[in-house]
Amino acid sequence: MKISNDASLERRLKKICNESIELLNLDLSGLTIVTEAASGLFITTPLIALMAGAKEVVCLTKDTVYGQVSEIKSELLELSHRWGLSNPTIITDRSSPVLKNADVITNLGMVRPLDRSLLNHIGHQVVIPYMCEGWEIRPGDLDFAFCQEVDIPVMGTNEDAPEMMIFSQCGMLALKMTLEIGLEVAGNKIAILSSDHFGKVIHKTLSNVGAHCKLFTSTNHYEGLEKGKWDAVIVAEYCRGDVIIGNDGIISGTRFNELIENTYAIIQLLGVNEVEKIKKLMCKVYPEKTLVPHKMSRTLADLGPRPLILLHAAGLKVGEAMARARQKGLSGGKFYQEVLGKSPSQLIEYIV
Repeated sequence: MKISNDASLERRLKKICNESIELLNLDLSGLTIVTEAASGLFITTPLIALMAGAKEVVCLTKDTVYGQVSEIKSELLELSHRWGLSNPTIITDRSSPVLKNADVITNLGMVRPLDRSLLNHIGHQVVIPYMCEGWEIRPGDLDFAFCQEVDIPVMGTNEDAPEMMIFSQCGMLALKMTLEIGLEVAGNKIAILSSDHFGKVIHKTLSNVGAHCKLFTSTNHYEGLEKGKWDAVIVAEYCRGDVIIGNDGIISGTRFNELIENTYAIIQLLGVNEVEKIKKLMCKVYPEKTLVPHKMSRTLADLGPRPLILLHAAGLKVGEAMARARQKGLSGGKFYQEVLGKSPSQLIEYIV
C-alpha cells in the first residue's frame, strides 16, 4: 500500500493522527524519539511523533516482505514533506551515532529486539513504552533483565483506557475473520479458546451480534469442547506457546478427532495449532498457516487506520510521561505513580 498515491486515504490518516494527538494531549516537544519506519499504515508512527512536536525523530528500518528500505524511506519523506513536517532521520545501522542520548525508544517491529547492545549504545537515560498491554510481554522483544540492571524503565499501554477502548476492538477483529471465512455470525455456535483478556472481549462482541458463544480456558484443558457441534472454534491464546489443537496438542487423540469432525472452521487469531493435520480431516482453517506463539495472525490495522494510529499515539503518550518524569529526577514508586497519573500507562509485572 503506497499511501502517497491515495489522496483520500492520506487525508484521512492525517485527520486521525491530529485527532489522536488532540485526544491524548500528546506533546513531545524537546524530546528525541526512536521508533520504526515501516510499511503501509505503520508508516504513521514517526509522523505522529513529528506532528506532536518531537525535537527529533530517528527511525530504524530494514527490508521486509512488506517493503524495501528504499520504498519505505521515499514514502515517509514524501509524506513528511507534504504534511509540512521536518524530515525524520531514517537509518538501518543500529550502531549509528544519531541514536545516542535519545529520550524515548518504542518497542515496535523494526526496532526490536531492544537488546543490551542497542540500549547500551543509546544510553541508560532512555525510557521504553512497550506499546501494548503490560501483560502482553513477549520473550525476545526486550532485555528486561538488563533494563532492571541499569534502571531503564519500561511500561505498558492501557489499551482499555476509557478515552480509547482499543483492546475491545480485538473482538471486532475476530468478528471480521469469522465473516471472512463465510459464516454469518448471528445464530452461529462459536467456541472461543482463550485464557486471557482476548477471550472476554471476543465473547462479548460476538454475543452482542447474535452468536451463541461459549468460552473455554486451558485451566481445565478446554473440558467438553469436543462435545459441541461448532460452526467455528476461535483460538485466541496469547500467553501459551505450546500446541493447542493437534495430535501433539492439549486437544489431541480422540478429542482432536471428535472436535474436528463436529466443527466447520478453526479460526486462528492467536496460538499454535497443527494446521496440516486439521486440514487433512476436511476442516477449514483460517488463516491456513501455523502461527508464531504470542503473535496475532492479524493486527488491528486490518480494521482500518484508526485503532492502530490511536494505539501508537497512546504508546508515545506513555513515553512522553515517562521521559518527563525522568527529567524531574523521579524514580521508583514516585516515577510510576507520576506516569500512571499522566498517561494511559500500565505497570509490567515482570519489571515492577
